[in-house]
Formats: sequence, structure tokens, C-alpha cells
Amino acid sequence: MRMITLLATGLLATAASAQTAPRLSEIIRGFEDRGYVITDVDVDSTEIDIEGRDPQGRKVEIEVDPATGTVRREKLDD
Repeated sequence: MRMITLLATGLLATAASAQTAPRLSEIIRGFEDRGYVITDVDVDSTEIDIEGRDPQGRKVEIEVDPATGTVRREKLDD
């Protein structure tokens, strides 16, 4: 019985975290709505790398957490 409870708890936690992860399209739209022009997106299980131009027209590289949509790092691209 305990094994079933642990499995069910793990499945519920996994389902809950999957529901909170934003879609890639939502993340990109958020940047575009703030004036960014996105030129390249690279996605893997640990990060989303976005290249483009910020609202001032400067080239930028942005690293986003795929689970939360939080910007981990944004830097000017030389």
C-alpha cells in the first residue's frame, strides 16, 4: 500500500510541474510583446537559448529556464 501511495504522490507531483511549465510559444511571445525581435531559438532539457535583438536594437543572447520561463541570463552579443 505504501508503494502505491508513493507512486501516486510522484505522479501527481510530476503532473503538477508539467502543468506549470510555460510553452515555448508563450516564452517567445512574452519577449516579442516587450519589443524583442527573436532570430534563433535552441531548446534542450536544461535551458532555452534565445538570440535576437532587444528593444534598443542591440544583439542579445538570453538563457531561459524551460521549467519556469524565468530568464537566467541576458547578455549583449558582440
